[in-house]
Amino acid sequence: MKNFSFVLPSVLMVALLLSCSKEEGFEPDSNELKSIKIGVFTLEVPENFKLVEKNGIDSYVGYLVGNSPLEIHFDYGIYTMPFEDFDQDIYMYDYSTQGSVERQILISKNLLKHSSRLHIRDTSHIVLNQPISLSMRTENALGNQQELVTSIFHSCELSN
Repeated sequence: MKNFSFVLPSVLMVALLLSCSKEEGFEPDSNELKSIKIGVFTLEVPENFKLVEKNGIDSYVGYLVGNSPLEIHFDYGIYTMPFEDFDQDIYMYDYSTQGSVERQILISKNLLKHSSRLHIRDTSHIVLNQPISLSMRTENALGNQQELVTSIFHSCELSN
């Protein structure tokens, strides 16, 4: 009688490799873009993304989601603050200004371990002595979605 003890581990290994090859079987997000407005800011996202509103206490909160497990959570209001301290070993940092708008982007060097983040504020929209701000962070990002996240964050600007 032959020994087939190697068959089960081999079958399990092949099944595991096949399941990983399709990024969990999700359809890719659309290449076509649409605009989504959050407060006084607009950003460009894949056409299949939708905005899901949540109940916030002192701000407008929710998240953007498409076909993949990627979620981009947001917090819009006067209590979101700019980034002050961050680890340069974990994040690439981008800061820019355009008129009254200040934008900070922290792009994670490893999306599977750390979320990427955006903070944008308009210093011309003041409420209770605070500028209106939008903060965003990623959750459940796949490794190959870094370019998408970066593009969405860079597209965020003051609405016309």
